[in-house]
Amino acid sequence: MPRESNDGHGDEGRQTGRTSPRLFRATHLAVLYLISAVLLAGLGLLLIQDQPGLRAEYFPLTKDWEGSPIYSDIGQPQVTGPEDLRPLVSKRIFSVRWRGWLNVETSGDHLFLVRADQGGYLILNGERTRKREYRVFLERGVHAIEVGFYQTRGNRRLVSRWKPPGGELTLLPVERLHARRPVRLHQLLRDVLTPVARPYRQLLGVAALLGVLLLIRLGLRSLGVHPEERMGSALESHWRHPRLLYAGFLAGLFVLCWLWTSRFTAPLLGGDDPRYVYKALFPAKGDWFFFRYAHVYLLKIFIWLRDGDGFLGSRTYWSFMFSVTVTALAVGCKALGPRWQLRTVAVTLFVLISQSSILGLAGGAFSDYTTMMFVTLAVAIYLLALQAEPHRGKVLWHELAIGALTVAAIKSKETGIILGWLPMLFLWTEGRFDPRGFARKMMFWIAGVTAAMLVMMTLDAWLLGDFWYSVTFEPGNVQRLHFRRDTGVVVSVSRWTNVVFARLASAPGQALRYLWVLALAAPVVATLRGKRIEHRLLFLMPLVYLLLMIAVYTWAPHTFSKRHLYPILPVGALSVGAFFYWLGLEERPWKQMLD
Repeated sequence: MPRESNDGHGDEGRQTGRTSPRLFRATHLAVLYLISAVLLAGLGLLLIQDQPGLRAEYFPLTKDWEGSPIYSDIGQPQVTGPEDLRPLVSKRIFSVRWRGWLNVETSGDHLFLVRADQGGYLILNGERTRKREYRVFLERGVHAIEVGFYQTRGNRRLVSRWKPPGGELTLLPVERLHARRPVRLHQLLRDVLTPVARPYRQLLGVAALLGVLLLIRLGLRSLGVHPEERMGSALESHWRHPRLLYAGFLAGLFVLCWLWTSRFTAPLLGGDDPRYVYKALFPAKGDWFFFRYAHVYLLKIFIWLRDGDGFLGSRTYWSFMFSVTVTALAVGCKALGPRWQLRTVAVTLFVLISQSSILGLAGGAFSDYTTMMFVTLAVAIYLLALQAEPHRGKVLWHELAIGALTVAAIKSKETGIILGWLPMLFLWTEGRFDPRGFARKMMFWIAGVTAAMLVMMTLDAWLLGDFWYSVTFEPGNVQRLHFRRDTGVVVSVSRWTNVVFARLASAPGQALRYLWVLALAAPVVATLRGKRIEHRLLFLMPLVYLLLMIAVYTWAPHTFSKRHLYPILPVGALSVGAFFYWLGLEERPWKQMLD
């Protein structure tokens, strides 16, 4: 009888036979996850990048579409008045053209009507016509289209219509216009998601990309690979240099944010936007600019860096300002506690960017953005001061910087007065009431205020010719504060409710309402978790600012605008991040960074 071998090869073979089917199934499952991730990534990118309309290019002071366009956007080939020509400073002599692709659903004869007040044209599949009515046979699918329009006088009006086979004469449907040549799936997604507004389509795209990460993780786990453990071990081996890792992260975040925001080359938005640019180009004293000159001087620096181009300089400054704000938020997240969580940074930045109002004036030269930057920097520095209190030196650099930033914020816009909340928190040191420490902190805070005022007064003397301008209150300058009481204003309960519920909820969007709710939850969680009183009071700033706005817009004859909330929105987002940070802390730092 044959004897079983004792060399173990038989058992190994049997073991291999048992595990091979498992490995086979795991491999196929991983491939399935990978294919699903690729498809979902493509879907997410389509949803995020898709913007219905044609690529519009605006040419100032020419009727021949010559030179480089001053501005490019995506929209419908339609001009009904000056509001459709905001990118153009001169709305009397200009030319505009729209290029892209038209998706035709039904083959047949199509009628196109292009009616311009002065002159225009239509190019369809390379054929140019200046006829007001143009009939052509089009197959089902995508077709290259271009619409041109020029103006030297008149009413500034362009109407582009079409009549598909069996249809009615309507405006060119924006949902069937593409700036880039679309694929079939592209138009199918539009048809399915027609009732969904574009911002919500982009949120669906973000959710799809998050699903991609989940699918990749599931695919790796099916193969027995645990990326968290491997990355965690790698991070733990380099944890000897956490400051270097932290600095690299902040630098990368700043650069990525700069590259992203540099795409926002908004047109001249009107109102205060061109006024700030003009004031930066030609500094002069002015009543309502009294509390705006820190913003004007910073804007002037970036205009100088862009060779005196006010348009490009203001847009470059906006990218810089927003990138600094985002980086300061990351610093604030790091200073919330002894451990750093990327989860907190992600939540904070998501809450900030998800507010439609924060990017509503992207690229504009409004002082509200500058005030927002200084307020965010001051709050981040205060959190760093709380974290470093046991190891503070003789010179309190944090309080010194907060004092300087307070002046910079107030001299950018009156709403920067909210930073007056921070010196009140100096009364406590490591959670205990400390009058002596308060006096010492205030001494350095006042030193920072004094230094910043001296810088402002020096700049006033150089650019305005008046060294004492920043500290001079002439008769009638009280209205510069925007707190002037108009005798014609009737203070009533309805005005309070209008400010609190109607304007606050509708102007920045519905998401802002929920932001304030979550922001106000941070002090509650800090109290329940036994956090220091400094943290509890600090994150009351959004509520204090909100009450300040209610008081101002109840008694002052001014219109509430969504940009008036910009200075506090990053602090509100940081409050939401702190809310989730304090809900649960884990022990190992690398797990928190990867959670």
